[in-house]
Formats: sequence, C-alpha cells, structure tokens
Amino acid sequence: AALVQIGPAPVSLAPALAEMSRLFVEDGLNHRWRASSLARHVRDPNSEVAAACDGDVVVGFVVARYFSERAHINLLAVRPQYRRRGVGRLLMHWVESMAIVAGCFHVSLEVRAKNDGARRFYQRLGYRHARTIPEYYDGREAAHRMQRDLRGD
Repeated sequence: AALVQIGPAPVSLAPALAEMSRLFVEDGLNHRWRASSLARHVRDPNSEVAAACDGDVVVGFVVARYFSERAHINLLAVRPQYRRRGVGRLLMHWVESMAIVAGCFHVSLEVRAKNDGARRFYQRLGYRHARTIPEYYDGREAAHRMQRDLRGD
C-alpha cells in the first residue's frame, strides 16, 4: 500500500465507485450504490467518502456517515488484486481518524454473514459482533452488525 494515496473522493469518481460497489460488494444483490447516491455522500458534510488510488486507478474506497456521537461505515470496497496489502486498513484508519475529530467514538458497520474474510478483517481492527440481522440484504441475506469503541474496548 506504499504507493497508494488516500484522500477525499471527488464527485467525479462516483461512477467508478458505484461500479466497484456493484462488482466487489453487491455481487449477487440488487445494485443500490449508484453514482447518484455516492455523489450525494461526497457532497454531504456529515459523510466522508475516501478513495485509495494507485496512480490514476481507484483501488479502494470507503463511505461513512457521522452522527452526533457515532459513525457508521456504509461501504468499503477494495479491488481483489489489492486486498491483503493494507489498503482496507488505511481506508478504515482514515474513517476512524475523521470520526475521532468529529467526536464520534462508536463506529458500526454491517457485513454479509457469509463473508468470513471481511468479518475477520474487521475483527483484526477491533470490531466485535453486536448482533445478526436476518434478511438484511435484499430481504434474503443475513448481516452481522459489528461495532468498535475507538476509545478502547
């Protein structure tokens, strides 16, 4: 991840992020994260959309929303060939740092119940299983809600 640069995503990246979401996150589900919704998050002062780029190529991104005392990670995607190279960890660190600045110490997210690799990734970052939500995705696939207290557990 040494050559990968992380920073706020411009609106112009919304179509590329939507395509990455469709391919790498929403595979087998209805495609909900379209360019228009991602562009709204980029423009929303209570959201953070960060992109990881290797040169001109977007290799990962994260979408988070900040509330008064908590943050929620809506979406995290990393291209398969960039996984296990620290890109996801850098994106999560970016979002968590922004959350702390915003005074949000409780961070939550959902992960597909069958996605063991993603669940283990979040566990290594200190996220713990809070509950299982049946039929969370498209009314047919369960999710695990995971959360972390950034002040230390």
